[in-house]
Amino acid sequence: MIAEKHAMPRTKTLLVMLVLGTLAGCGGGPAYPPKAGIEFRLGELRAGPGLQAMLLPDGKHQVYVHLDLILASRDIEYIRYGGSENGRPVIDFRFTNAGGKRMLHATQGSVGQPMAIEMDGQLISFATINGPIQNGLRMPAESAAAAQSLIDRLAVTH
Repeated sequence: MIAEKHAMPRTKTLLVMLVLGTLAGCGGGPAYPPKAGIEFRLGELRAGPGLQAMLLPDGKHQVYVHLDLILASRDIEYIRYGGSENGRPVIDFRFTNAGGKRMLHATQGSVGQPMAIEMDGQLISFATINGPIQNGLRMPAESAAAAQSLIDRLAVTH
């Protein structure tokens, strides 16, 4: 499970739009295959060797991601609108068996650390890993329209 707030330099706190949690197998909209270019990586709040600087989706705050991939598009079975959770629309990502094993391996030892989701080199999400993730995750969106827009960006919907 991933979530929450990250303390940013200069005492700014940024609530990251996204909370990632383990899929509960809930029903949802149609399942779409992912587009090429999606990458999951571990992240950091401070610069260091072997890290790449990236801007958060707000375009104002910089974070850092590891160069090693956890998962890529080929490791995602599908992406879909997952309905709502706690009153917020969610996007479901379902991983392949091999992708789920790699995600579990990476997240078991990284609880409390940030994880980044990128699309074509742009940061989509940067949130804290709250627990091991294996078969998939849920990503909240600000609105149903925002969820659909992100699904259209990440998945082959036509």
